[in-house]
Amino acid sequence: MSIAIPKKIRQILLLAITAFSLRMLYVEGLNILQNTFDFSLLDVFSAILSNSYVTMFMIISDIGIIYLLNKRYCYGRYPFVRLSLEFLSLIIITLISTLMVVDLKSIFSYSTVLTLQVNQVIPVILGCLLFNTIVIVITDIFLYLRLSQKKTLAIEIGKKNKARLQYNKLKRQLNPHFLFNSLNVLDYLVHTDPDRASTFIKKLAANYRYLLNNEEQELVFLHNEIKFAQSYFDLMKERFDKGLEMKMEISDSFHECMIVPCGLQLLIENATKHNIISSESPLRIEVYTESDLIVVKNNLQPKLSTSPSFGMGLNNLCGQYTAMFGKDVLIEKNDRFFVVKIPLLNQD
Repeated sequence: MSIAIPKKIRQILLLAITAFSLRMLYVEGLNILQNTFDFSLLDVFSAILSNSYVTMFMIISDIGIIYLLNKRYCYGRYPFVRLSLEFLSLIIITLISTLMVVDLKSIFSYSTVLTLQVNQVIPVILGCLLFNTIVIVITDIFLYLRLSQKKTLAIEIGKKNKARLQYNKLKRQLNPHFLFNSLNVLDYLVHTDPDRASTFIKKLAANYRYLLNNEEQELVFLHNEIKFAQSYFDLMKERFDKGLEMKMEISDSFHECMIVPCGLQLLIENATKHNIISSESPLRIEVYTESDLIVVKNNLQPKLSTSPSFGMGLNNLCGQYTAMFGKDVLIEKNDRFFVVKIPLLNQD
């Protein structure tokens, strides 16, 4: 029976094997070569880097090759081809660098047989190879991290834009729905109580002014949102009268905190939409602060028959906070109460 190894463990094992292999290659292997050909790698490095033309050639060539390969064979696409070309480029740059460092006349001794002085060439090749490998690996890691950061940023921006689009769509849907209910109430008041109808119109206008002024805002001050929520509740109170109650207890110290516009209003509307409201069974809504959260709580008395609801408003509100601010909207529900806790944000 085969055991499936988790992906993260496989990646760690692969990284460990790669690191161990490189250590064996560049530490143990170099020690053997240094002892065999009797040279100091540090001295060879000093000799190579003292030649500014060779150093600049290697650095520019190494970085240029990685950038060119990154455009043609991006990470994750044709990895074998990319690694093969990187290795081939490394060998070519190393050989050219070696020829630039070594005096060709001293390499060959002209006797009866043309003999290559290997002891002079091998140390330079190893030094150039190691230097080019280091530059290529560092450049490769830098570009990979930058590309990963760009991808992560693009994903986050996409999430924020999606959340903003959904929430703006929700606020636009609020207008006709809210207007329809308000006009029904207004029609009743005009015939029964003209003075109350006049007051209702003024509050309705104030509500729409708030919606229009904050349509493009990501955050608003809590004290402004409280006024809007209270004004919205007053309009709903005209509709449901004694069947609807709200208690709001928020300390002045929280008034300068920030909140998503229409957040409180949405939760009040949610409560009135999904629960029975009557003078015999009033819907009681509480709004208060708890730590760095603002809490909207209502007694749970769900309607027996209601239109299908997919929680779009609440889901969009949660998505808005998660995607744009990295905060979670907390939802708690039991047999008696439905509670939503919204994070309060500081003004940056």
